[in-house]
Order: sequence, then structure tokens, then C-alpha cells
Amino acid sequence: MANLVDLGDYKAYTNINSTTADAKLNTLIGHVSALVKTYCNRSFLDFYTTDKVEYFNGGGHDFIYLTEIPIKEIVSVEERKTNTLDKKTVEDNLANAENYHLLVSNQPQCSDSTKTTEAACHAVTYSGAGLNDLSFKSYQSTTTTGEVGRQYRVEIESAGSPDTLKWSRDGGANWYKTGIAVTGTEQSLENGLSVTLGATTGHTAGDTWDFTANRWTGDCSASGFTNAAACTSAGNFWVAQPQYMFDAESDRLVRVGPQGLISQFPAGPDTVKVTYKGGYPATPDDLKLACYDLVTYYYKKESTPRKAISDGVTISSKTSPTDKPQDFPAHIKRILDLYRSA
Repeated sequence: MANLVDLGDYKAYTNINSTTADAKLNTLIGHVSALVKTYCNRSFLDFYTTDKVEYFNGGGHDFIYLTEIPIKEIVSVEERKTNTLDKKTVEDNLANAENYHLLVSNQPQCSDSTKTTEAACHAVTYSGAGLNDLSFKSYQSTTTTGEVGRQYRVEIESAGSPDTLKWSRDGGANWYKTGIAVTGTEQSLENGLSVTLGATTGHTAGDTWDFTANRWTGDCSASGFTNAAACTSAGNFWVAQPQYMFDAESDRLVRVGPQGLISQFPAGPDTVKVTYKGGYPATPDDLKLACYDLVTYYYKKESTPRKAISDGVTISSKTSPTDKPQDFPAHIKRILDLYRSA
């Protein structure tokens, strides 16, 4: 994880030209960075460009606080009402294998956060020597049941008039339905999933199409719109009703129910899963100064933050240093308290 300050900047701040103490100072910088992060309950830099995943007990509350503030981006919010992982419960919740159900945001979104377009979300991989004419309809905002992330395979079972197909819901390990005549129109698989082959003949036995049952939650009544505001301002309507919002003023993630009314996150261990980015692109200047002074403080005291942490001693709230090496000087503590989150 990133240090909050570096050796070069510290030496410039303290007018140190010698390299004699570099090793010790580097160690202290690492310890001070860890100590400040622990005291402030946030990392500041570590998740500004990297996703952080946090789990919460929703507690039946209508909001939760995230750790890495300020929030840069909410990638996804998922919840589960029960920790049960049986297939029926998963399908009833339109959840993934861990029983997490993706909440709808006010932006188009795929249940696989690595897929940033609807085409990628519903991509199909073809293998064969015949016609490649299959299109796949996956889960949408209005879908209510199914297992998100399940691997499907459709295979031409025999060539004829018409051709026949079979399909699997475990990537081809087992065939769920066989001997299905190709109609050339939309054909249902299960839970709102369907495929369409453009022709009823001309395929080759063994042709396969693989796809993942992801869910795309961005639906405008007209094509070509990438967010709800643009969709509605053009006189269309947004099918996807947002199920959460982030309140930047209070740093709260708020659960939203039908008609935009405040709702509640489910209670229970790890019932809410949030993936997001947050923090700062660089250490704030006042926090840098506090870290510089804290490094100097420990360097002069010939003590280390690591010892203070390992001894399990809490940081004193006194306004001046005491004979305990783990106490922060008052001017440093005042700055750190500005960044400390509960």
C-alpha cells in the first residue's frame, strides 16, 4: 500500500542533505503512514484508481457510510436478504452464485463490472464451421428471476430440415434440453433468457455458442442514450428505477425504493456489498505536513509507530506529548482529527 509521503519530499521539507539516515527514515515513513491510516480509518491513496470492495450489515437502515471518502465512483452496489446459497434462493433473487443481487443505479450497468457496454455484457462466443447467426437476449432491468453469471451453451445437435439444438446451463458439462427444432424466431431458454437463430437450416452439427447470463440494468425506451438524464430530457422514459443514490454532502450511500422513496438495506452479516473507488490522487498538503512532523517526532524520540500498534495502546487525546511515545503532539492530532472517520 502507498505511503502518504516519500523520503525525497520529507528531506526537502526538513533540509536534510545527508543520506546517512535514509534507511531509518524510510522505515519510519512506512510506519507513520500505516499509523495515520489506522487512526483515521481510511487509506487516502490506495483505492483512488483501484476498486475497493466493502461488506456491510445493512442493519435495516436506509443508509451506510463508506470508508474511503471522498468517494470518486460507485462501481456497483449489491445486496442479499439471506446468506442461503441454494439454487432456488439464488434464482428467486436474480442473484449471482453468492446470492448477491445487483441494485440498479442511474447509469447503464452490467452485473459483470468489467463489461462497460450492453454488447459486451451480452457477448456471445461462437465456435464451429457452419452459420454463426445466433443472437442472445439476457437479463434486463425488469427481469425478476434467474442466476446471474451462469454459463450457458447452445449447440447444434443435428443438421436437417429444420436443424435441432440442445442447450446447457453449466457451460456444456450437462445438457438441460435436447432435440429442440430451430424455428428461426426467438426461442426461450429459461427465466427470460432466449436465443434467436436467423435460419432454420444450414448449420453444422457441433456448432456452439457460449454466453454468460449477465444482467444489464440500463434501459431507455429509445436507443442511443447512455444515462437516465439524457434519455428523459429527449422525451423518452428510463425503465430502470435507481435503487440507491450517493449523497456527497453527507458521504452516505442511501437505499431507494419504488417511486424514489427511501427504503432499507437488509439486516445481517455481509448483506450489502459495495464496490467503489475513493480517496485522493495525492496526499492533501496539510496531511503531508502532519506526517512530516510525525516522522520527525518519532525520529527524535527514537521510537516507532509499529511498537505502539503492536502493544495495543490507544492514542492519547491529551493536548501535548507525554512520556508515552504513542501520543500524538497536539498540532499533529488536530490535523489528523480533521480526516478521522468514525
